[in-house]
Formats: sequence, structure tokens, C-alpha cells
Amino acid sequence: MFNHRTNIDIQNRIVAFDIKELGKQLKKIGMLIVQDQIWGRVTQNRSKGKATWYFCDEFHLILREEQTAAFSCEIWKRFRKWGGIPTGATQNVKDLLSSPEIENILENSDFICLLNQASGDRKILAERLNISPQQLRYRTAAKAERKSIAANAEFVYQKSLRDNPELAQAAKNPVSRF
Repeated sequence: MFNHRTNIDIQNRIVAFDIKELGKQLKKIGMLIVQDQIWGRVTQNRSKGKATWYFCDEFHLILREEQTAAFSCEIWKRFRKWGGIPTGATQNVKDLLSSPEIENILENSDFICLLNQASGDRKILAERLNISPQQLRYRTAAKAERKSIAANAEFVYQKSLRDNPELAQAAKNPVSRF
């Protein structure tokens, strides 16, 4: 993996690192190399007065390893001061919250966006993030509102097809839709 010069221009505006194919032996060192590259970019962009957005998908996986978890914690503490915007995304709340470093990361986060969560995960998050029962009810109401909007959109779509035979014919022919 690292025995040749890269053919990727890591000075591009957007760079995506995919370590999915690394074996278990290389994954830890691969994650550290990626984090080092990201830190270097933030440092470089800071001197130019540019912000750097660091987006880490499957963030809970980074927090499994002690070294990468510690580095991630350092990133969250320092990036904002250096013009960085660290962002972590995960679907595995329980795995994320099992990391000892997550407290520091959450405390150094200006913004947390919670999408739909299973009820068990909602309870854990409510307790851990001090989310009130009223806020949880708002989340549930928003979910119900989206369902009603989707149902109404489907109704309007079906009514449009019924009222407009030409549109209905086009809808039956997949080629004509594009």
C-alpha cells in the first residue's frame, strides 16, 4: 500500500481517504497516516487563512483504537482554533459512546445533529447529552410530520396523474420521465 509514490494529488481541494480495504494489520497505521495528513492540511491551510472541513464517516471505528481515538480527541480540541471543522458521523451510537474519548469530543463540539435513532439509542443519548423529554417528543413529532408530508406528496402525485392523462402516460413509460 505505501511502497510507492501516490498517484493521488493530495493538494486537491477535496481529498477522500478510504481505508476500508486495509487488512487488520495495516488499518491502525493507515488511520494514523490519514490523520497525520489531515493535521498537515489543517496546518497548511491555517497559514493561508483557509478553513478545512474534516469529515469522518463511521467515526465509531476510529474511536476503537486507543491511538486513533486519542488523536481524534486532540483534533476536536485543536482544530477549531486552527480553522478546522471536524465532523464525525456514525450510525452506531452505542459503539461511539463506549469510547473513553467521546466525552472530550462531545464537550468540544459546537453542534450535534441527531437523525432518527432507535428508541434504545434515543434513551442513551438523552441521558448522555442531557436531552429533555420535551426535546425528545419534538424529535418524534418531526418524524411523524415527515411521514404525513410524504403521504400528502404521494396523494398529490396520484391526483396529478389521475387529472392529467398525458402525465400519467409519461409516468408509465420510464424513458419519457428523463
